Amino acid sequence: METSYRQILPTQRHANDEVRVIARRSPFETRSFDYAVIEGKTISEILDLTLPQRSSCTTSHVVVNDCIVPQDNWGVCRPLRGDTVYITSVLQSGGGGGGNVIRTVLIIALIVAVAIFAP
Repeated sequence: METSYRQILPTQRHANDEVRVIARRSPFETRSFDYAVIEGKTISEILDLTLPQRSSCTTSHVVVNDCIVPQDNWGVCRPLRGDTVYITSVLQSGGGGGGNVIRTVLIIALIVAVAIFAP
């Protein structure tokens, strides 16, 4: 998707008719990026504009002003001019409270045990 200059403006100053977006692109970065987006875009569209190369192992948390926006509402929520959208990328847990991590550790332990005790 090609981003035009009028859709997203990396800037430190924001006009009152724009939506301010503060985004952290990676869970491993401490630096945040400050954007101005024209009013009328959904949260999904704002994510596509500001974080176009999202990783499949990360997800985003979105807050508009002081309200957390559930992912189910990203396609319908349209921040108004003067609003501030905070986007934070976080690692996915894999679901089930870390069950995939435990499964991976157990598989590695099994491989090591087979290598040590196999004839």
